[in-house]
Amino acid sequence: MNIAPDSKVKTSLVLQMQNYFRSLPLNRGSVILDHYIQCLLRVLTAEEGVSMEQKVSDIESSLARCLQADEQQKNWAFRNLILYKIWENNLGNQPNVDPLRALYIIVAEYAFIKLLTAASVHERGRLEWDDVTNIVYSFHSRSQHNSEVAKNFHRHIETVRTGDDLSMIHLLT
Repeated sequence: MNIAPDSKVKTSLVLQMQNYFRSLPLNRGSVILDHYIQCLLRVLTAEEGVSMEQKVSDIESSLARCLQADEQQKNWAFRNLILYKIWENNLGNQPNVDPLRALYIIVAEYAFIKLLTAASVHERGRLEWDDVTNIVYSFHSRSQHNSEVAKNFHRHIETVRTGDDLSMIHLLT
């Protein structure tokens, strides 16, 4: 069964998450994450007459081409990232947390990190693994190192959910 990507879900997620991170007070990692958010916003708004959904699709294609060309890493880094997040969050074993909701949060974080990377690739014309490291590090320092921020962040992500969790599948396509 093929599921057609729905870039509207990804675009909505990107807009919600960048808005959330830009509203936080400055702390460790904020300047670096903001640099990549600004890159993403530049790429998504660069061409008049092209929808943000189309730009999301374009930058994802740029990233896919670069990953395919990278003989050493390919998709391993991103696969390992999502596997690490599943392990770190003890998915399915968190008391008082619906496993599907926890998985949605992991997938939303993964999709946002991947889109920030895709924007950097699109703007530079090449994949820099230092950028991936910077994005992951700054994202986690902004979203995970303060329990109140993490709770608010998860609440903010919930605004993108459609309620039936099908949007999670679109984030993975």
